[in-house]
Amino acid sequence: MYETQAGPDPVVGQAAWQAKLGTWREVYLPRQLPVKKIGVAYIVPLIMLGLVLALFAATGLLSTSFGVIFVAFFVGVLVIALIRLLRASKAGQSTAQLHLFDDGLVVRTHEGAALAYRWDDTELLRRGIDHRSVAGSVHTYTYTLLRRGLPVVILGDRGDDPLAMLANNVDFNAPGGIVRTASFMYPEVWGAAIEDRITRTRLPQAEAALAAGNTVPFGPVAVGPQGAVINGKQVPWNQLSKVKVHDGTITVKSEGKLMGAAVPVSHVPNFRVFLALVDRPR
Repeated sequence: MYETQAGPDPVVGQAAWQAKLGTWREVYLPRQLPVKKIGVAYIVPLIMLGLVLALFAATGLLSTSFGVIFVAFFVGVLVIALIRLLRASKAGQSTAQLHLFDDGLVVRTHEGAALAYRWDDTELLRRGIDHRSVAGSVHTYTYTLLRRGLPVVILGDRGDDPLAMLANNVDFNAPGGIVRTASFMYPEVWGAAIEDRITRTRLPQAEAALAAGNTVPFGPVAVGPQGAVINGKQVPWNQLSKVKVHDGTITVKSEGKLMGAAVPVSHVPNFRVFLALVDRPR
């Protein structure tokens, strides 16, 4: 289901070699948005709106409050159409790529830079996005990669501004700011692969740290020898009754308390590692 090619280009290969990412596995390319279909979808509505606009101008209705509102609506539709066409055109010309290796990944940006992220020292934030239309709703994810000394990279469909997600991870030194890449093909494949590989790599590290008596931080939450910490409040293991993930929120409930402590999943780096630690038998 991924794009086939002989291997990474020299720039990607050099970045992977320097980061010791091991064997190259696959590459994912940007999704090709249908420029012609987008254009056709807006042509008829714009023509109809244009005819109504001409009628308003001929009858003098443009000077009324209703005419002003209609002009603003027409301009809004036109701007949206132009933005979508511009994005589709850029996606078709993009050189961005997502390469997966045994021990990490390399993101090739629109500008041609190659950024390497290892599974064993990368933090992953995941945020769900609901896309609603007359045809129904589709749920996708945006993935944010954090690694010390590298820009913050956002993979997947566009969501809200990531600053809220990053607010609990301000200790990261991120030269280059935030890099938004293309929407790559098969996000359900590469997204699950990235999350699974980071979890399988980081969970043994977290278990070893916990066994040594250390507290393992996950942004606004943490897991320590005495219990889980949610937004600065500790829930001892003998009082923890339930951990639930629902509608993008992690809720930790204590014995004898009606309301649990909650935090958005999108604020918790490597949240599957956190869940695995709090769900361990004791």
